[in-house]
Amino acid sequence: MLSIAGKIAKWVKSGFLTIIHIYTKVSNFRKKQYTNP
Repeated sequence: MLSIAGKIAKWVKSGFLTIIHIYTKVSNFRKKQYTNP
């Protein structure tokens, strides 16, 4: 039970970091588009 909870926690953590990484990339890309039409 504890190992499963640990795995889920790792998945949630990695997924959260991935979402933040993608979000920052997308926001930076949009900023570049707005500054350089």
